[in-house]
Amino acid sequence: ADAGQPGLYAWARRGRVRFVFAYRPPVGGKRRRMLIDEYGAITLAQARDIAQEHRGDVGQDVLRPKLRRKPC
Repeated sequence: ADAGQPGLYAWARRGRVRFVFAYRPPVGGKRRRMLIDEYGAITLAQARDIAQEHRGDVGQDVLRPKLRRKPC
């Protein structure tokens, strides 16, 4: 977890590190995770900026329009 941006995590798995934004939909339900990008393709500062943008969208379900995307 990143103290500078709530909900932003670096997820290390199988030799890859990915930035993930975790949130709860406004109408309740399970916690969801949205893949931002892999470390190296973007920096931590860029991941924080992207997470901040999505944090403003949490009033809506930010993944609902993107359900066809592969979950992380």
